Amino acid sequence: MLGVTPTVSQIKAQVASIKKRLPNAHTIGIHSTGRWTGDAKIYEGDILYRVEQCDSPLAFRIALREKLPKQAIKILLTPLYDKDLAQDICIRLANRKLFRIESWQILKNLFQAHSVDSRLTRQSWMTEILL
Repeated sequence: MLGVTPTVSQIKAQVASIKKRLPNAHTIGIHSTGRWTGDAKIYEGDILYRVEQCDSPLAFRIALREKLPKQAIKILLTPLYDKDLAQDICIRLANRKLFRIESWQILKNLFQAHSVDSRLTRQSWMTEILL
């Protein structure tokens, strides 16, 4: 069964949530069961989001070697788990780990809410609109 690929808005919201806690984060690993087939470069104003699909530790190492402008954010999407990555890879990722896209958690952080009503979490279409 194919996994769900995060949308551009989910990736941007996840990055915003991470950057709020870790303002100096420039390389972010995200666990995703779906494959990224969108554009590798996404521009938003003067910010460049460089999105790479990394299906192996070798793909991570190759992606990590690429030099980007200072205002760029490198997003590495992978079906791998933290335990599948060597320490030399993890040490270069924000918070030294892979993040998971949890839309309701992202929204909770963005809106500075304390909790999400359980009736809303059943409405998965709502997260995409709000993000």
